[in-house]
Amino acid sequence: VAMAAVAYPPNGLNMLITGSTGSGKSHFARTIWEYAKETKALCGAHAPIPFVEFNCAEYADNPQLLLSHLFGYKKGAFTGALEDKPGLVEQANGGILFLDEAAEFAPSVLDSLREPLESGVVNLHRSGIHTRYPASFQLVMASNPCPCGGGRAGRHCTCSSVARRRYLARLSGPLLDRMDIRIDVHTPTRADMASCT
Repeated sequence: VAMAAVAYPPNGLNMLITGSTGSGKSHFARTIWEYAKETKALCGAHAPIPFVEFNCAEYADNPQLLLSHLFGYKKGAFTGALEDKPGLVEQANGGILFLDEAAEFAPSVLDSLREPLESGVVNLHRSGIHTRYPASFQLVMASNPCPCGGGRAGRHCTCSSVARRRYLARLSGPLLDRMDIRIDVHTPTRADMASCT
């Protein structure tokens, strides 16, 4: 299903991958990208297909910094903006934007992705500066199912059902409406691993 989703015109289908820590969510996203490169399935197939990966947990406490990473900025837009910097959304144009640990994002930041997902462009208005650039990409987000990571190293999840619901509720309804496919990845057991050899 995920491989067919890459071929869906024009940019593939957006995906949300959930699973516990160590279940292979990031590997799964990279495999989707490798398949897109092999088959030249995305809209930028005539050129190298970018794979832009960003771990959201590193910026969870600073939404403004996170927005500047996602959308970039123009020289002079704020103190310290000494040169133009393209954002991750622009860098992913024609390819895949992979947001790891997406539930760690502030919901308002994730909601800002709705415009480029719908229109394929980003319009920035900051400090009297207006910029418009292409942002046509397949969005792949990954998240743990809960704050504890869904159980680690063979341990079971200790989160209450309320904590699990609240955690995933950080991914807002309007953004989830734009996730065409939801995939749950399970950590392989020893028996699963043994059967692969």
